[in-house]
Amino acid sequence: MKISVQLFAILREAAGAGRLDLDVPAQTTARQAAQILAERFPKLRAHLPVLSFAVNGEIVSAETAVPDAGEVALLPPVSGG
Repeated sequence: MKISVQLFAILREAAGAGRLDLDVPAQTTARQAAQILAERFPKLRAHLPVLSFAVNGEIVSAETAVPDAGEVALLPPVSGG
């Protein structure tokens, strides 16, 4: 199935794009989508343990399945003050 992945901040820099289309197996979770993307863009690997996820605009757990034609956003930690 096809999904869209949105990348923000340092993740966008690591992948060289803010949005990518990805072919994944059915029932792929948000975490699995991030892992598949990290195989394509190894610079993302270091960030995987600290990511948060949103699916179709809603913050979700890493184990949430991404629906066909859905969108998963990979959210790096936010810092600042």
